[in-house]
Amino acid sequence: MSTRDPSRFVLVSQALARRAGGLLLMSAMGGVLVAGCGDSGNDAPDSDPFAEYEGVWSVDKDTSSLDCPNDPSLQDLSFSIWNSSFTMAAGVLSDIVEVQGTCQLDYAVTASKHIATLMNPDPYTNAAPTCHLTIDASTGENLVLNPQTNSDSPWTFKLLQPVAGQAPTAEIAGTADVVLMLANALGAIETNNCKFAAQVSAHKVAKP
Repeated sequence: MSTRDPSRFVLVSQALARRAGGLLLMSAMGGVLVAGCGDSGNDAPDSDPFAEYEGVWSVDKDTSSLDCPNDPSLQDLSFSIWNSSFTMAAGVLSDIVEVQGTCQLDYAVTASKHIATLMNPDPYTNAAPTCHLTIDASTGENLVLNPQTNSDSPWTFKLLQPVAGQAPTAEIAGTADVVLMLANALGAIETNNCKFAAQVSAHKVAKP
């Protein structure tokens, strides 16, 4: 069991979230943005079929959490890989992609359901999607996120039902397997096998 002070880990997670920027961890990677139940008019021109998904999204609520069952000090922690906003852009080998942060997450859009699902394999690596985040390079502490794509709670991006006169809204939801490497009180690196549950609501503040 890790002898690390849980409060210190919370501080580390906050710093990690700031560094991760707009990552979907996973972002990466249990996360979903739920697409709206209808197109948003001028937000989805014919020249860009996925424009309603693209743009800058401001995070309204983030209840994402990390749970490491074998370590009582790392159970059911508030933990996130997102900053106050994230960006979705048009993809090259994917329909849309989250571009900022230390991870790149590629999605395939199912237009009829207004939802984008994380691609597996990743079209650039031909391997399962994964995300590596450095916690402290001097100690070797890091986190590797492996988002779920073929489970009961796959990593997705979905637009919510549009409301007249209001900004488009979306949700990120899903789960990821996590390998968390943390130093104990003696400085030795310990491996924790954990689960990440993403749950984020956001609204669009800028078009692509």
